[in-house]
Amino acid sequence: MITDFLKHLFPRVVLERNLRISYTFCLGGLAFTAFLIMLSSGMLLLVYYQPTPERAYASILFLESSVWGGKYLRSLHRLTSHALLLLIFLHTLRVILTGAYHRPRQMNWVIGMLLLCLAFFEAYSGYLLPMDQLAYWATQTGMELLLTVPLGEALRSLLVPDGVGQPLSLLRFYALHIVMLPLGLLLLSMLHFLPGQKKQGSLALSMKNSFVKSSPRLFRLITRSMLLLIASLLALALICPAPLQEAANPAMTPNPVKSAWFLLWIQELVSWSRFMIWPVIGLGAFFFIIPWLPGQVRPHHAVWFPAGQRPVSWFSILIFMAIILLTITGLFFRGANWSLVY
Repeated sequence: MITDFLKHLFPRVVLERNLRISYTFCLGGLAFTAFLIMLSSGMLLLVYYQPTPERAYASILFLESSVWGGKYLRSLHRLTSHALLLLIFLHTLRVILTGAYHRPRQMNWVIGMLLLCLAFFEAYSGYLLPMDQLAYWATQTGMELLLTVPLGEALRSLLVPDGVGQPLSLLRFYALHIVMLPLGLLLLSMLHFLPGQKKQGSLALSMKNSFVKSSPRLFRLITRSMLLLIASLLALALICPAPLQEAANPAMTPNPVKSAWFLLWIQELVSWSRFMIWPVIGLGAFFFIIPWLPGQVRPHHAVWFPAGQRPVSWFSILIFMAIILLTITGLFFRGANWSLVY
């Protein structure tokens, strides 16, 4: 059981108030739970998937039409990958708004940011695998966005040396999606948990003589949250089937061509100007270094919007709201030729 594993990692927890659901919402544990469900469902999908341009789409059709529960399993895998991204996104925001990234957890914050980046790359690498029109053109658009960043041409050549959807590129996306990126996520997750074991607490906030046992209260909360997430995903997979369009056709370009939903905000910005990629890079660098920004005071207890770092908190909220607004604009309000529709 995952809770038994967590009990070994976190034998104690700092401060009774840190056990409140209103402080953490168990977002980190829920994200890890989604990751485990994604791994489990992905392993079952491996039995039928064939990573070649000629067989990939046909293997998905066979899975959905001829394998008992195959369509449901694919829907669960896709839905769980989306849940993982959203939960890590929200967990990152929660850590910022509670000031939980200060010393001695600054390196743990960097590991968390790397986890966020790997989770996005994991989702992107899986987008191509069905080899339908949606998968092909979303991946193609992502590669075009990559060309706007420094060293983008070299990275594109590394990922798709023979073109999007061709044998070598599909094989590389497949290897990244099922081996390299999941292993990276698992390793970084273990490193992310490690400070809790070293500090004998699940949070880096410390006060003398304020330790309380994490079992059973913390792990009862984690278990209930996990079960609720699992039940929700299993139910939603029944009513939210994974889309599958016609087979990929490089000669038939949809209008508009949209990237994966989690990259739409970047596509929206770059559609204004190619140079808008630089603010995106700058924001990424900013969030990596926020534990070292001057003028911040580490909170001494579990609290939202600690006084010493409210400018960072409000700036982060504005950025996250802008990302959501740009994503909605690209998803629902961009029509043919990327024109605004109302």
